[in-house]
Amino acid sequence: VEGWGSEFDTSAYEVNIHYKDAIQAADEAFLFRVLCHEVAVRRGYLATFMGRPIPDRGGSGLHLNLSFRSQEDGSNAMADPDHPTGISDLARRCVAGMLAHHEALAAICAPTVNAYKRLLPDMLNGYWANWGFDDRTVAIRVAPDRGAATRLENRVPDGTANPYLIAAAILHACRLGVEGELEPPPPQPVGEGVNTDRRIPPTLEAALQAFQADRELCEALGPELVTAFTILKQAEWSRYTKAVADPTTPDITEWELGYYLPFY
Repeated sequence: VEGWGSEFDTSAYEVNIHYKDAIQAADEAFLFRVLCHEVAVRRGYLATFMGRPIPDRGGSGLHLNLSFRSQEDGSNAMADPDHPTGISDLARRCVAGMLAHHEALAAICAPTVNAYKRLLPDMLNGYWANWGFDDRTVAIRVAPDRGAATRLENRVPDGTANPYLIAAAILHACRLGVEGELEPPPPQPVGEGVNTDRRIPPTLEAALQAFQADRELCEALGPELVTAFTILKQAEWSRYTKAVADPTTPDITEWELGYYLPFY
C-alpha cells in the first residue's frame, strides 16, 4: 500500500496499491481485501467492498491502472513525448479497445446485482463509454503524469470485482484495440457534458446479454470461463428477481445486503 486516505463519504477510503506485473498486482488486490475483512472482524466491525451498500452515499470501485513496458529498452510504451498529448498510439488504441467493448466488460467489471446501483450517471464512475485527460467523470481516465508514469485508468470495475478477471478482460480489450488498429472517439473535455450515448447496461442481466453477444471478448477469455461465469451469474440474477417485487429498483434491497455482505 503506497497511499491511504478518507474519501468524500462517511466510512469510505481510497487505497492505492503500488503497481506490479498483472498477476502479482491481482494477488495483492485480492489479499488486501481479505486482510481488511479479517482485521475489521477482529475489532467488531464489518468492512465491505460492495459497490453501493449505503443508499445515500457514493459507491466503491476498483479502479485499474495499466501501462506497458517497451520490449526494446523497458521504457513506458504508453508515453510519447513528441505527441501533443504525451501519450502514444498504443495508448490511444488501448483506450479505443476498452471503449469498443464497454458494455460487454460490464459483466466482468460489475459482477453483482448491487454493482448497477453504483454505475449510474453523475457518480464519478465509468457509466458512459467515454474517455478524457485527468477527468474523473469518464470511464477511461488518462492520468496527468507523463513519461515513465504514463498510464490509463479504467474506472468501471466495482469493488466486488474479481481482480484477476478484470485484469484479463481489460487487457484483452486493449489487445483487440491494438490489433484492430482502432481509433478512439474524441476525448471528453473536462467540465463539459457527456459526449456519447453509449453506457453501461442497466442491470446484471442486461450486462450478461451484452457479454455473451461480444464474440471477440468471449473468444479471448475462453468458452469454459464464459460458460461457467454466465451460468453462475444468471442463477444469481434469478435468485434476486424471485426475492424482490421490482428487480429494476434503484434502491438497495435487503436481499442484496444479506446475499453480498457476508462475502464482500
